[in-house]
Amino acid sequence: MLTLSCKTSRITLLSVLVSASLAWAAEHPGLYFSRSDLSSLRRQARGAKALQFSRLQHWGDTHLQEAPPADIGSQERLHESCFSVITNYGLLFQITGERKYLDAGKRWIQALINTPSDGRGEFHIGTFSASLAHGYDLFYSGLSPDFRSRLKEKLIAVLEEARWGASHTWWSGIYTCLLYTSPSPRDLSTSRMPSS
Repeated sequence: MLTLSCKTSRITLLSVLVSASLAWAAEHPGLYFSRSDLSSLRRQARGAKALQFSRLQHWGDTHLQEAPPADIGSQERLHESCFSVITNYGLLFQITGERKYLDAGKRWIQALINTPSDGRGEFHIGTFSASLAHGYDLFYSGLSPDFRSRLKEKLIAVLEEARWGASHTWWSGIYTCLLYTSPSPRDLSTSRMPSS
């Protein structure tokens, strides 16, 4: 009887996870807007915000072949550049659907994936994680499952670094603005943070 309950629980858990995965695949929720918002954004890019959009598109086309820095490391200014470039190309990709913006954005995201996340929670960590999150969100529909998985794993590693930094260096905790406030299960026994 106990075995049946465990099997039933596993089947129930599996069905919940599969349902959640199917719902997620149906529409990525988006940090700033959903797929259903895109038609309105596209109308604004052709209408009331045409000047701003044309400037963004001009910038994107002008810098299309620009390569990310070879060694981003923990240099905050380079992470800020990556953040801006990824966000700009992500918005261009969402509005136009053009592959050239996807390819440019992926090149910059890949540079961040290749950047070691061993800076011990330094100042760059907030921008590092935000760049990866924007990349995951804004390019989601154009990324292969494998690329998405690698990007997600990198984001998790960087957020874990942020957590470490927040508990070991005062500036990191302030700079990341409590990006990741809940302690992990392995930290619950040593954390002085409230669990609720």
